[in-house]
Amino acid sequence: MLRLLHYTDGRSENGGESWARAVMISLGFAVPELQVQFYDAQTATWYRVDYLWRLPNGTLIVGEFDGMAKYFDETMGGGRTMEQRVQRERRRNDALLRAGVSRIVHFSYNDVLHRVPLQRKLEEAGVPYAAHR
Repeated sequence: MLRLLHYTDGRSENGGESWARAVMISLGFAVPELQVQFYDAQTATWYRVDYLWRLPNGTLIVGEFDGMAKYFDETMGGGRTMEQRVQRERRRNDALLRAGVSRIVHFSYNDVLHRVPLQRKLEEAGVPYAAHR
C-alpha cells in the first residue's frame, strides 16, 4: 500500500479514477499518464482522456474509466436520451482515433472491483506491464 502512495496524483478527476489507477499499478501495469488531451481537427474539438500509455513503437493506448452515472443519471445527461449519450461516446471514440490514438479500452467499476476483467481488458488492448515487475 505504501508503494501505491508514491503514485498519488491530483490530476485524477475523481476517486474512481484514482482507485482504478491504483489497481492497475498493483496488477503490475505500467503507470499511465493522466488527463492527456487530444485534438480532433475534423471537429475542431479537444478531448481529454483518463489514462494514456505511450508505447516505444508509437502506439497510443487510451484507458477510460466509465462510470455508469453518465448514462443513467439524468442530471449528467444534459437532457440527452440514452441513445444520444451512447452515440456521443461513439463519436468521441472516433474523434480520438482520428487524433492519433491507436486503441481505446473502456472499463467499469465492476471490472476494477473484480480485477481480473480489468487485467484482461488491459492485456487485450496491449497495455504493457511495468519493467520492474
